[in-house]
Amino acid sequence: MVKVFERIVYDQLYHYLNEIDLLSQHQSGFRSLYSTVTALIEATDNYNWSLNIDRGFIDAVVFLGLKKAFDAVGHTTLLSKLPAYGISRVPQNNGSALICITSDKSDCSDLQG
Repeated sequence: MVKVFERIVYDQLYHYLNEIDLLSQHQSGFRSLYSTVTALIEATDNYNWSLNIDRGFIDAVVFLGLKKAFDAVGHTTLLSKLPAYGISRVPQNNGSALICITSDKSDCSDLQG
């Protein structure tokens, strides 16, 4: 049940972040059909890369794996950052909370705990 809920929240959040143009079109991590290979192709498949090599310049690409770093962020810290992106946590009387992705609270998901 947790995985189903996690997927629902992920889908809603991903759609919202794309809708407000928060995710860069050049970001490959955590996006379906994108990988380090697509990022490398994008980085090397432009005219400037070839031109710089012809001129004797050095081009470099750095790939950072942040999955483990993201897992190390405390939930309290993460929840405190979300309102800056239009995502709020609305406490309920029964001890649960709703996570609302839009400011008008029309797209809320139940969050236990």
